[in-house]
Amino acid sequence: MGFEQLASLKQQLTQQAQAAKSAAAPATPVKPTSGKPNAAQPRQPRIGTAKPRPLTRETVDPVILTIGALQKRFPTVFPKNPLPKIPLKLKIHQDLLAHAPELGLTEAALLDAIKTWCQGTRYWACLIKDAVRVDLTGTAVGKVLPGEAAGARALAARRYRDKPRQTAATPPAMTAIALAPPSVVPKVEGLSG
Repeated sequence: MGFEQLASLKQQLTQQAQAAKSAAAPATPVKPTSGKPNAAQPRQPRIGTAKPRPLTRETVDPVILTIGALQKRFPTVFPKNPLPKIPLKLKIHQDLLAHAPELGLTEAALLDAIKTWCQGTRYWACLIKDAVRVDLTGTAVGKVLPGEAAGARALAARRYRDKPRQTAATPPAMTAIALAPPSVVPKVEGLSG
C-alpha cells in the first residue's frame, strides 16, 4: 500500500469518525451555567462507560488487607512498592503472632499474608548471599545463607520459565482471515490479493 492510498484511507476514516461524532452529539446545546459566554461547561459523562466499582472490604482480597495492616504497623519491614523488599527474620510469623491482637488479625490471616509476601519475585530478588535479615523492629538478626540465595534464584527462574510468553505471532483474527477462502474475506480497496 502506497502513501497515497494510506492518505486516502486516513481521510475516509476521519470523515467516518466525524460523521459518527456529529450523529452522537446532543440535539439541544448545553446552556451555560453562568452569564459569561465562555464559562466552563460541566463535563458530560461518556455514553457507554461503566463506573468502576468502589473498593470495599468485601471486594478486596483479605490477604491484601492483612498485608496493608502490616505495612502500616511495620513500614520498615514491609515496604510498599516500588521500594525493594528486605529479607525477613526466619520464623518471623512467631513474632507477628504476639502483635495479632493489636492488629486485629487471626493467626491464619497472618500466616497467609507472610506466605504471600515471601512468594514473589520481588522478595526473591532481595534474597542474595550475606544480605541482612531483619526482625519487626528493623534490627539485623542474621544473614541470608548461600543455599537460601540459590533457592530464591531457582524459584525466580522457575517462575520465569513457566510463565507463558507473549510472542509476536500473528493475531488470531489475522490468522482466521489468512486461512479463510477468498470468497469469505472482505475485499479492501487498494489492496492487491
